[in-house]
Amino acid sequence: MRLEFDIERLDDYGRSLAYVFLPDGSMVNERLLQEGLAFCLFTPPNVKYESRLLAAQRAAMRARRGLWQNWREAEGRYVGNRNSRRFHLANCPEAKRIAPRNRIAFSKRWDAFWAGYAPSRECQADFRNSSD
Repeated sequence: MRLEFDIERLDDYGRSLAYVFLPDGSMVNERLLQEGLAFCLFTPPNVKYESRLLAAQRAAMRARRGLWQNWREAEGRYVGNRNSRRFHLANCPEAKRIAPRNRIAFSKRWDAFWAGYAPSRECQADFRNSSD
């Protein structure tokens, strides 16, 4: 196994941020996304494999694998932050703090995930609730 680091090696909590490669050259991060066992959360400036990993997530979404398997949701209102790549419920206090230039609107959580955004912990602790 080989770890490959991007610009920053640690997150704000001191955890390692790495891409994990197996001896056959495959990337574990990508495999998890391909199987729908995870979703993308890009942490700028660590975006070396952003397009590759987002493509893997989108493939799993299209194929309805893993957490995307039984996805159903009603339209709603969500606000994404272009800087953090997180999305919030429109009525979340954190969403109201996003500067207008950094705001992006989504009518479905699916669309936010498709765009490479991840749910906010503040207002969407259980991101799977829309697929139950």
